[in-house]
Amino acid sequence: MKAIVFGGAGVMGSFAVQRLAKEADVIVADIDEEKGKKVAMQYGAEFKKVDVTNEESLKDCLKGVDVAINCVGPFYKFAPFVLKACINECINYVDICDDYDITLKLINEFDGMAKEKGITCIVGLGASPGITNVVASYASNKLDEIDEIKIYVTRGIKEEAGGAIPYHMLHCWIGDVPVYENGEFKKAKGLRDGKEYIEFSEPFGNATVYYFGHPETVTLPKYIKVRNVCCKGTFFPSIFRELLLNLEQIGLLSDKELEIG
Repeated sequence: MKAIVFGGAGVMGSFAVQRLAKEADVIVADIDEEKGKKVAMQYGAEFKKVDVTNEESLKDCLKGVDVAINCVGPFYKFAPFVLKACINECINYVDICDDYDITLKLINEFDGMAKEKGITCIVGLGASPGITNVVASYASNKLDEIDEIKIYVTRGIKEEAGGAIPYHMLHCWIGDVPVYENGEFKKAKGLRDGKEYIEFSEPFGNATVYYFGHPETVTLPKYIKVRNVCCKGTFFPSIFRELLLNLEQIGLLSDKELEIG
């Protein structure tokens, strides 16, 4: 089997390369040639430079490939390019998309195209979403009735993270975010509404969490009969949440132009 990892030089992509290299021939595809070649050399893989916004660049990388793993974020910006190219070239596809709005767009716009080509495309197969969806599905099959599914997430700002993480948080964690209540989708204010106290495992411990936007909220109700679904999370230290909300309040996270002076 030959697998290509788009964004293979990144934090998540390089981990995918490390794991896949034990089972398959791997191509590290990245726009960063220096880092990409380093990762490829480290794990005995091939390197190809790619611009995922360029159709011909993607087409060239996909020649002779069996499956593509897309780790190029932010996904709301780049995922449609890669998925469309894979479908056009009849290549099976997996990504770790964590933006709820583009997740729905990918499923709604590309599902039929993938089926027509006879290929498998899996959107959001990371930890969250991904493992969270699998666990929720497994648990739901063991129960007679499911009233509520909650996903709790936290992260320390000192954790290693890819360059797309800040864009993802600003895009999905604040502002209007979806929640699924009593069988209907509603809007809530990210990192403001839904306050709840929970206990994470160490080293985090007790924390106050709030609604935030993530794909599980919009995907789980599509496949599991459930009345309520939401994602709640926070940051360590908590002051980072306050910083994001302050930036939102003064308009620095809006697409609208600001007049200064």
